Amino acid sequence: MRLDKRILKSPAAQKALAFVVAHWIRFTWRTIRWQRIGWDGLDAHLAAGKPLIVCFWHGRLAMMRFGWPDQAPPISILISAHPDGRVIAEAMHFLDIGTVKGSSGKPVTGAIREMRALLAAGECVGITPDGPKGPRMRAQMGAVKLAAMTGVPLLPATYSVSRRKVLGTWDRFLVPWPFGRGVYHWGPPIEVPEGADREVLEDRRRALEDAMNALTAEADQHCNQTAIAPAEPRVRAGAGQVTS
Repeated sequence: MRLDKRILKSPAAQKALAFVVAHWIRFTWRTIRWQRIGWDGLDAHLAAGKPLIVCFWHGRLAMMRFGWPDQAPPISILISAHPDGRVIAEAMHFLDIGTVKGSSGKPVTGAIREMRALLAAGECVGITPDGPKGPRMRAQMGAVKLAAMTGVPLLPATYSVSRRKVLGTWDRFLVPWPFGRGVYHWGPPIEVPEGADREVLEDRRRALEDAMNALTAEADQHCNQTAIAPAEPRVRAGAGQVTS
């Protein structure tokens, strides 16, 4: 989601915009009739003090805060240090959810340390594996590597709504409209062995990407919406190798 650069340079304007965004999200969420699919079995996992790395696409960021049940452990979301990310981070604070500054492609050392500490304490973290710049709905390796470092499973998640506006941004950001139907869709956790080699990491990355795209298509279908297609994978220059 791109915003006017002049607005993003002003901390006061960032906070004001974040306040409006947060209250719009809260109001819209309250007017939608929600259904939760796939949460069964996760309660026992979380009740045992086992954390999760929750993964959802950047374009589905708006309503994911409210998909996280109040009885579940706290969750902090990895947000880019990019100016757009600062507005999102402020909005998350207004919605009473923690944030970690970094990116899903290459989290900075401090972000990795902070997320590992949160997971070790039994809390959860949320990551958009295609953020902050895409390609859309193509998982980067950051979340998978974090899972391999910590032994914490990845949890694919998404949502969709029956009334919405899809923006023309790189992520096809989904803006829900009030007074419709909505669904939160959770998939089975994906385990990543600690110390996994490159081949295993790539296998789990593809498994995560495929699971998230399947869940998102199913959620859109559940709400009678046309599924948003993933972007073409990025091709690494000079190597002839497709990568996300």
